[in-house]
Amino acid sequence: MTEKTFLASFYKNGKVTELIYCFSEDEVKTMAAVARSRGCEIETFLLAEINEEESVNTNLLTNPETKAKKTWNKFVKCVETDQIFQSVRDCSDKTGIPYMTITNCIKNKNPTRGFHFVLCEVEDSEILVNSRKGKELPNYRKKILCTTTGELFDSVTQLFETYPQIPPNSFYYNMRRNRPVKGLMFEYV
Repeated sequence: MTEKTFLASFYKNGKVTELIYCFSEDEVKTMAAVARSRGCEIETFLLAEINEEESVNTNLLTNPETKAKKTWNKFVKCVETDQIFQSVRDCSDKTGIPYMTITNCIKNKNPTRGFHFVLCEVEDSEILVNSRKGKELPNYRKKILCTTTGELFDSVTQLFETYPQIPPNSFYYNMRRNRPVKGLMFEYV
């Protein structure tokens, strides 16, 4: 038995409006009727004629190969200090550098706060523990002092937990301009 594959092109005003694959002559006839109902002309091309009795090369891919997505669950290494972190989130927690800043640093291969970060693969957790030969990265999480009340906060997260009425956007905007936020003055320590 012979199987045929056709390509049907719909033309309207001299431009191709649609390309459709047809796998039998009956489908070509059906597509011709559809083209007429849409006011289009149809042109068909025979793409392939496969004889099922003959051996077919099964090594060919039936689906186009898709590019694999990057996995961000690999270990992160600081190039300057050789320190290895278990994930981008772990690196963010230990250095105080925001998660997205580290992610962008890895993607764009640019430094952040003087450090370069790369993804790396570590097979064994023992290797991870023994490979920390460089100095520890400094913690960039800044402490915040409320000058109005005298309270000291270890992070912005702790400040927002204490004062949930303060909106984050206005907090950063007013703090940079040395203005009060909901009647309170803050500064980095």
